[in-house]
Amino acid sequence: MLARKFDVVSVVFMAIAFFVVETSSASAEWRIPVTQPDSITRITEDLETPQEDWPGLPDAPLLADSLPAIGIPAMRAAYPFITGAGQTVAVIDTGIDYNHPALSGRYVTGWDFANNDSNPMDYNGHGTHVAGIVASTNATYGGVAPGAGIISLKVFSDAGGSASDANITAALNWVAANAATYNITTVNMSIGNSAEWTESDVSSGWAREQAMANLKNAGIFLACASGNEGYIDGISYPAVSPNAVSVGGTWASNDWSGHLISWNDSYTYGGQPAIMADNGPNQDDIMVISNRYRTTTEGELDLLAPGAMIVSSIPTSLDTVDGNQDGWATKTGTSMASPHVAGAAVLVRQALELAGQLDPNPADQVDQILGILQDTGVSLWDKYVSYGGNNCNIVQIPAGTGSWYIRPSTEEHFRRIDLDAAIASIHPIPEPSVFVTLAVGLLIGVLRFRRR
Repeated sequence: MLARKFDVVSVVFMAIAFFVVETSSASAEWRIPVTQPDSITRITEDLETPQEDWPGLPDAPLLADSLPAIGIPAMRAAYPFITGAGQTVAVIDTGIDYNHPALSGRYVTGWDFANNDSNPMDYNGHGTHVAGIVASTNATYGGVAPGAGIISLKVFSDAGGSASDANITAALNWVAANAATYNITTVNMSIGNSAEWTESDVSSGWAREQAMANLKNAGIFLACASGNEGYIDGISYPAVSPNAVSVGGTWASNDWSGHLISWNDSYTYGGQPAIMADNGPNQDDIMVISNRYRTTTEGELDLLAPGAMIVSSIPTSLDTVDGNQDGWATKTGTSMASPHVAGAAVLVRQALELAGQLDPNPADQVDQILGILQDTGVSLWDKYVSYGGNNCNIVQIPAGTGSWYIRPSTEEHFRRIDLDAAIASIHPIPEPSVFVTLAVGLLIGVLRFRRR
C-alpha cells in the first residue's frame, strides 16, 4: 500500500492528512477493524488538494470545464427550465459562507452542530466550495443545479480537522425531521474515514447507518465522496454504505497536461516518482487518488464525476493564494466530485416529476435516479500500473519509463455522469406552466423568509 501525508501550511485552510498504509507483501491488505457498532467516532474530512499546492494558480480550469464534461450546456439548451428549482440540497460539511454572492440567493437555512447554534458560517472553505458546485448562480462559475436551495449543516469545528459521529448522525436526523418543511431531496457528504472498506464492513445497527437508511427510505438521495487515498480494494465510509451513492473523481479537462502533479512519491522507477506527468492527465481520466473497489463482477463505486481541478466558491477572506481575492479557488478531490452528482440527482428528480415518472414509492426513488445516471453515463475503463508485482493506483506516468505501463481492463469500468443523456432519457418532459413557475418562486421566497 501507499504511504503519504499532505500538510497544508495555512492556518486558515484546514490541515489535512491523507493516510495510506504500505504493506511488505503484495497480497497483504490493511483495514481498520470494525468490532462494534459506531466504533468510528471521528470522521476525518475527505478533502481536496488545496490551492496552495499550485502557488499562483489562476482560477482555471473551471466549473466552466466540468459542466460541459457532464453534458450540462447541451441539457440546458434543450431543457432550460431544468434547474433544480423548488428542491433543497443539505450540505453536511464545514459550513457555508451564506454571504457569498454566488450562494446568498440560494441559502435557505442551516445549523451548526459543532457549536450548537444557528450560525453555520464556514471558516474553512471546504463546505462553501462544495455548495458552489451544487448551486452557484455565478455566470462564470455556475453550479450544476443553480435553481436549488442550499441548507448548511455544519459538523466540523471552526478549526476543521474532524467531526464527531454524534454530530454527523444529528445532522442526518435533522434532515429527516425537516425534509418536508424545506423539500430536501438530496444530501451531500464530502467526508470520509480514510479507510479501505467494502459494504460487508458496515453494520446496519449503527446509529448513523440507521439515519442514512431512513433518508433513503424517504426518497432522499445521499451523495458521498469515495475518498482520496487511492485505494483500489475499497472506499471510505460513509460512501461505502448501501444507503449512500458513492462518487469517485475524474479530471475535468485536458488543460493541465503540462503540469507535474505528484500524488505518490512512494513508488519510483529510475528515480522518477509515479506522477501525473506530461503525458496526462486528460479529460475523463480517473483521478489517481480516487478510491474505488472493483472486481470482475462487482464494485463499491456507484458513479464518477469531475473532481480535478475544480474552481468554486470559497469565503473571500480565505482566498489569499492566487493574488486574486475574489472568492473563488481551485480544489481537487472526490469531495468536489460528489456535489456534481448531488446536483445531478436534483435535476433528474425535477425531470421525473415534470414527466410524471417519479416512482410513487419513496423507498425506490433513490435507486430510480441512480439507475438513470448509471444507465446513461459514459463508461470509463479503469487503468492502473503494474509495478513490482503490486497493482498501484496510477492513472498516468512519465513517458519513456520502460517497464511502467498502463493496462486497461475490459472488466473494470465505471460510469461518469452525463446529464444531457440522463435528462433526454426522461421523455416527454413538459415545460412548467407560468403558474407553476410562479408557485415555485413563491415557495423559495417563503423558505428564505422563514430562516431570517
